[in-house]
Amino acid sequence: MKFGAGETPDRAISRLCSNTFRTMHESFPLLVPLVVLFFFFAAIVAAIVLAERKSGRKKRQHADAFRAAAEKLLQEPSAALARMLDAGTSVGTAWLNLLVTETQLFKKLKSLSEQQLRDQQTINALAELFSRLGWRLARSNPDEAVAFVAKLFYMNPNDWTSHESALRILYSIQDSLPTDLSEWLYKSCLSLLESNPGGAPCKRLVLEIGRWHYGRLREHGTPTVYDEQAMQNDILVRTK
Repeated sequence: MKFGAGETPDRAISRLCSNTFRTMHESFPLLVPLVVLFFFFAAIVAAIVLAERKSGRKKRQHADAFRAAAEKLLQEPSAALARMLDAGTSVGTAWLNLLVTETQLFKKLKSLSEQQLRDQQTINALAELFSRLGWRLARSNPDEAVAFVAKLFYMNPNDWTSHESALRILYSIQDSLPTDLSEWLYKSCLSLLESNPGGAPCKRLVLEIGRWHYGRLREHGTPTVYDEQAMQNDILVRTK
């Protein structure tokens, strides 16, 4: 600190303090918005941190619930399937990928009883399962995947609600299926109609599967008028 001419130390300190307070007073209007902005951004950061913590807790809860249900699926497939899917979300699907291989899953699906396969809640749960993992299941076991869909059709021949769920399974795996399997499924549905000639749901199912099959053979994905006529002839032959 420099002293002015003839300035005592006390006067110099007094001058320094005066200059400091003057500078602070002049800067005060600029400091107020800066302080407000600081607290505003601090509040945003705090809100984000709290939201992330809450989200993290929910994800852990979903993961724990799904893991418990998926592990139970390996022992009791039919009883645990719906609960496993209820615990779902992307976290749940990840657990299913880790805990259940395609071979294990098809083995469990085959173990479902006829009574269980006639239960709409079970069928809905299966449709949800295939909608999440159908591409992987069909890629590794296309024959078994289509055979399972056909089995669902046969379990509930005159229940259109059940057919809709089975069709949902089919459409979730269709990109992995060769056309010879879609032809096989169409012929299977014709056989089902032949066994249930008076069932309107069976006729509707044949048309649905037939249009799906023929559409896969056509360039624009739509059956031709000749395809429609062929399907009508197939239905007529089996319902005489």
